[in-house]
Amino acid sequence: MISKEIPLVSVCIRSHNQEKFIAQAIDSVLMQKTTFPFEIIIGDDNSKDNSINILDEYTTNNPELIHVLKSEVKLGGAKNLRQTIEHSKAKYIALCDGDDYWTDVYKLQKQVDFLEQHKEYIACFHNVINIYENNEDKSSFFHSAGFPQHHTYETVVKNKWFLPINGLVFIREYVFFPNWFDNVKHDDYVMDLALASKGSFYIMRDVMAVYRHHGNNMSSNFDIIQFDNEMSTILYKMKKYYPLSAHKIFDDKIDEYRLEIKQLERDKKYPLIKYFYFKTYKKLIGKLLKIKKKRVN
Repeated sequence: MISKEIPLVSVCIRSHNQEKFIAQAIDSVLMQKTTFPFEIIIGDDNSKDNSINILDEYTTNNPELIHVLKSEVKLGGAKNLRQTIEHSKAKYIALCDGDDYWTDVYKLQKQVDFLEQHKEYIACFHNVINIYENNEDKSSFFHSAGFPQHHTYETVVKNKWFLPINGLVFIREYVFFPNWFDNVKHDDYVMDLALASKGSFYIMRDVMAVYRHHGNNMSSNFDIIQFDNEMSTILYKMKKYYPLSAHKIFDDKIDEYRLEIKQLERDKKYPLIKYFYFKTYKKLIGKLLKIKKKRVN
């Protein structure tokens, strides 16, 4: 629904060289059917492909609905996300990266209605479908059907990845960005932790978006040791925004990451260890099966 009124929702899209996907992302927002006004804010991070021409065409056709923030220098994903969100004055923020898209025309309506009716929650997620550019048959749901719907900061801390960014709608006043945010890789995780320090999350059963895995996005390219190091650093830095009663949960997860890092570094240095562990494990299972067989006989 296009309107000159102050939008209730800002849909923030960040993009960098997404000429293959950006039109589908924007169209999936334009198809939304709502009873309230919304706007689309697109942060283009110094794209060098045809993205700008595509965005110019969309803004020409939708001048009051679509606003493009063009950067003349490369900002990086986190800074681009922050600046795009900070440009909004709406009550709610909805997110969709330029290489993802929504699939339900009532997505915004459903999530905003829920948050308006349930003041105990500050953010609302929904399930998404993972699709893989090089293997379409590998598609899957991000969360299982039985995944709990009510969540606090504990879920965010304990899970490496809570939910892809394109499933999130949240109350804008509750998000904040630490002064180191612009340089972080896992910006959505930091943002989830920031929001979770202010209130609870709800996950809808509806599957209303697609998260696209391809060769250029971070989910397709990362080293596990580096990932664990970055996540433990994020938890260490974000812990101070929580009461002391929450710190043990942070510390336990940090310790878990550190232990995994040690194991991965050992396996990397001594690759045959895995083989010997596997053989020992097989022998143990074999002995247990023999004991069980003797007892049955």
